[in-house]
Formats: sequence, C-alpha cells, structure tokens
Amino acid sequence: MKNLELTSPVKIVDVRDYNYVEEPLPVAVNIPVAYLQRNYHQFKDEKVIVLASSHLEKNISVRYLKKKGIEVIGYRVIGNNCKCPKLKMV
Repeated sequence: MKNLELTSPVKIVDVRDYNYVEEPLPVAVNIPVAYLQRNYHQFKDEKVIVLASSHLEKNISVRYLKKKGIEVIGYRVIGNNCKCPKLKMV
C-alpha cells in the first residue's frame, strides 16, 4: 500500500446496509448509501475511505461525496458475492 501524507483526519465510511453486514468494522462510521444525503456534512474537511458491498454502491457513494466537496482517498469493495444468474446469449 502506498504511504499517504495525512494532514487531516481520515474517516472510514461504511456505506453497506447495516441489516446485511455480517462483520461490521469497529473503526468505521456506518452510513448506508440511502442516508448519505442527510449525513455527508459529517465529513467536511476530512479525507474519507469508502467501504461498499458492490461496485455500484461504491460508485454512487464516491461520486456523491466528491460532488459535495469531500476528498475520497480510497475505497474497498467487501463481500462482492453476486448471486445473480449469468446472462445467456441466445
């Protein structure tokens, strides 16, 4: 992992739905994607790392936070076990 020069606090934001998280991360702030609009102001002037359960969830969260002026320095997709059937070509 690359060394980061951290001059401001870093928060880990877990955007996974807390009803479906088997192993919550104790140091993370759990705010599901649906609640980011109400709670993004908590992260002003801080660097953020996003934890998500899918790439879609990660993309929505990162784009929203960046749009609001929050510096996202990283992300991690956890538990990306897609159980959807593969599309078959006909």
